[in-house]
Amino acid sequence: MTAFIEEPTVTVAEVAKRVGGTVDEVKAEATALAMFIGLDWGHREAVSCREAFVLVDGSARRNQDHDVAFRAHMAALDRWQQEREAVRRRVWQEASDDAVRRGFGAPVAADKGHAAAREAVARFEAATPEPVFAEPASDSRVQGWLKRVKAGAR
Repeated sequence: MTAFIEEPTVTVAEVAKRVGGTVDEVKAEATALAMFIGLDWGHREAVSCREAFVLVDGSARRNQDHDVAFRAHMAALDRWQQEREAVRRRVWQEASDDAVRRGFGAPVAADKGHAAAREAVARFEAATPEPVFAEPASDSRVQGWLKRVKAGAR
């Protein structure tokens, strides 16, 4: 069931005309961006003025692309940190256990474990650099439409 939008609206056809795309393309983009497509007072498919604005200027797609990329970066960073910590703990434990077996006391064994762990972490970081966040390309489909519209207006 499609619902009436009570706030000011812009028809999907108007948005499509503005961006130089088809109604189906605009509906697909709006749906991909989780925008609600309802009906205006004339029973035409429409989006709210706010959503039309961010759809036309491309900021909705840029924001979503940024959010997705940032979440992926944070997940990669978390995995990297967990792997780094696992390497540190494993090497510390092995070096400490080895020192204890060779007859060193706990403080000396811990020092040997920390020294070995520092070296292992340095090797890990050299072999596996920390993930760095890179902004996603901002040329969304809507931005492409807008560029075509602007080029046609010249």
